[in-house]
Amino acid sequence: TFERAAELGHIRAQTQLGSMYEHGIYGVPMDMEKAHHYYSRAASASDGDPVAMLGLCRLYNGGIHGPDDNEEPQRLAQDISGWLAHTGRNEDESFKWCEKAANKGHGDAIYMLA
Repeated sequence: TFERAAELGHIRAQTQLGSMYEHGIYGVPMDMEKAHHYYSRAASASDGDPVAMLGLCRLYNGGIHGPDDNEEPQRLAQDISGWLAHTGRNEDESFKWCEKAANKGHGDAIYMLA
């Protein structure tokens, strides 16, 4: 399972679990605390995953996926952990993770910084 692989340090499994919990897909509820946990592990690894870094960027920006994203109220309501509501936006952390992803060549992160 993804959980077992993630706990054994498999970075792609950690990133995939982060995405599953961030979006509430594949039978798991939207749980931003778990998304943050898995993205943080994958992004902070020695060869950090830029996809996880961009995931952290979104989480620290209220879950926003871009300028046309207007679904923040739904995400706040669906987040079973309450992480988004309790953490609030942190633009400095959001920028830091976006910049790290861009420095690794992630196209979406480069676009967001431009």
